[in-house]
Amino acid sequence: MLNFEQKWGFPNCVGAIDGYHVPIIAPKHDHTDYYNRKGWYSILLQAVVDSNYLFRDTCIGWPGRIHDARVLANFKLYNMGQEGELFANHSRNICGVQTGHQSIGDPAYPLLQWLMKPYSELANMTAEQKKFNFILSRNRMVIENVFGRLKGRWRRLQKRVDCDIKDTPDLILTCCVLHNILCEKQGEVYFDQWNIELDNPKPTPVVENMDNEQEFASAGNIRNAFCNFLNG
Repeated sequence: MLNFEQKWGFPNCVGAIDGYHVPIIAPKHDHTDYYNRKGWYSILLQAVVDSNYLFRDTCIGWPGRIHDARVLANFKLYNMGQEGELFANHSRNICGVQTGHQSIGDPAYPLLQWLMKPYSELANMTAEQKKFNFILSRNRMVIENVFGRLKGRWRRLQKRVDCDIKDTPDLILTCCVLHNILCEKQGEVYFDQWNIELDNPKPTPVVENMDNEQEFASAGNIRNAFCNFLNG
């Protein structure tokens, strides 16, 4: 699971996290909760994937109106990370700072001791911070590729899922499991012609932190250590 560093240069990383909106028919009840900021109805698939394009954890079924950071806060992964149970026995010295294994996410997620995100894109960013953001982004591409492969193989996840809302999470999870055990683990070739048009890039609300200042400062020290390491 530590192939991120070997493949794309980010040390101590074991997973990339992101969310994907699966289109659905407007539910009969509480339909406004499912109307997302893109202007259509969806439920969320939030996932962690490894460097081998495999799903390692999923959280499926939250209404599309809900922000990725809120879904994360209700993700078992989040509770494990905050309680120190996530990769508790794995530590590495990065430029003088002891760090555990890391997940990486986009600006929609909070900066945590076990979850790294880019520095804010400000005019006064240093060259070192820009390099950190570039390498993190290069590593994060794996989850965008996984979502692309998932939609390329099961086109219904891109167009619209027409089954009952209560059955939709099971359908999505089934596709994720099949992606792992029948496709990626078996070395199935993914053909370029299966690629479908991805959603247009969207501005992502920046989430600075979901906890106290001490947590943010500690996570900031870890991110700075990774930044120094990548610029060493």
